[in-house]
Amino acid sequence: MPSTVELGLYEALTEVGIPPDAARKVERQFESAIHAGNDEIHAEMRDQLFTKTDGSEMENRLLRGMAEQTRWIITSFFGFSGLTIVVTTAVIKLL
Repeated sequence: MPSTVELGLYEALTEVGIPPDAARKVERQFESAIHAGNDEIHAEMRDQLFTKTDGSEMENRLLRGMAEQTRWIITSFFGFSGLTIVVTTAVIKLL
């Protein structure tokens, strides 16, 4: 079903003396260009919009990163504490 723009385009072309077949061809090309533009816009929107799935994936990555950072901090703390105990014990034995 042709839109009002397409109908107006066909009528405008035929009113200025363009043969009906040529006017229909231009109308179809115009319609194809509109549909291609709409498809391109929809594809860009899918690429650019932040979806709930994107949010969930980002949250999971952040939580994994925070857990790994916490493990590293705790491991470093206990390692440094152990090293401090060893060095302190060695110093006491030397005195």
